[in-house]
Amino acid sequence: MNAMVTKGHLRAVMSSWVMGKIILAQALSIGVLCAGCGSSNNGPGSVDAGPCNMLPTNTPFVAVQAKAVTAPQPQGGIIADGTYVLTDVTVYSAGVDGGGSGPTGEVDSEIIQVNGSTVQANQNGQANTSLISVAATTLSLMQTCPVTSMGGTLSVGYTASGGTFMLFPTATDGEPVGETFTKQ
Repeated sequence: MNAMVTKGHLRAVMSSWVMGKIILAQALSIGVLCAGCGSSNNGPGSVDAGPCNMLPTNTPFVAVQAKAVTAPQPQGGIIADGTYVLTDVTVYSAGVDGGGSGPTGEVDSEIIQVNGSTVQANQNGQANTSLISVAATTLSLMQTCPVTSMGGTLSVGYTASGGTFMLFPTATDGEPVGETFTKQ
């Protein structure tokens, strides 16, 4: 039987998830100047040298759902070049307070364009460009735009099959999240 997710629990999980995404986005940045990179949404220490990419900012919003199940294990695979839109975001809540299922009240929007080892993204109006590398079931991203002085690489589990791929970031409270992208 699926228990209803309480507003307090969802706020804590989603607040942690959103904060985790902000921290991860900042941790992705490297400390060198990239000609033609920048953003009107620059983070601390960034240099504004123009937009990071020209991907649309009006992609559809997806309602974030909580599911009282364990997150699937990343399987790896090949992410084909192309443009992908976020079609599902799931917080796997089996490990917190007995879990719970239902809408979280949060929404997310993202478009990603993959071209070889370069990924351009626009999430909720914030553009970025990253270099990617793959090892087994782990996808590593090193953000090259916008540029900040924080430095770092983000590694997440992933599964790719056909025209979809799924990323498995973890919220700061340890809750696994699944983000599904579908090729357009």
